[in-house]
Amino acid sequence: DNTGKSTTNKASLNNQFHFAFPACKIRFVMSKGSYSVIGGIVEQLIENDTVSVYDVRVDAPSATTVEVSINQAGTSTHLLQYNFPIKPLVTISPNPFNAQTKIHLRGVSNSSANEKLRIDIIGIDGKLVKTFYSVTQNPSEGFSWDASAHKSGLYLIKVTLDENTISNKAFLIR
Repeated sequence: DNTGKSTTNKASLNNQFHFAFPACKIRFVMSKGSYSVIGGIVEQLIENDTVSVYDVRVDAPSATTVEVSINQAGTSTHLLQYNFPIKPLVTISPNPFNAQTKIHLRGVSNSSANEKLRIDIIGIDGKLVKTFYSVTQNPSEGFSWDASAHKSGLYLIKVTLDENTISNKAFLIR
């Protein structure tokens, strides 16, 4: 029931493909109130006099089913209350690019990144092209990627910090 009358709901996202879908969106329309979400990250909350609309981001790994649940705060001891931090963001500039680009992170502090930050560059074929770790670079300075040895096309920039993942696309044009 996603009509704005419930105080609890669950969504299942079934990815039957052999590649991941990062940053999928699920929208929960709930009776007005404060809610806890497990299995996803709340990206936006919209409220009016009668409903609370939660937009939740979830990553769908290949060949798996991901479940996201939402319950009115205080109705379950197994759910985590979501705190609204600054949403991390990955930007690539220039994008599209020819041979060299820089990957920038916003909302990630040097201390929180420490050794937990990982940036994967994945080709359209799903193969890992390059990995950066924050232990070797300061995340506030960005990460330079020299793609001169790679062919033109779309690349996924996947940033993982602890258990959270954000991503963006980069276009290499020759």
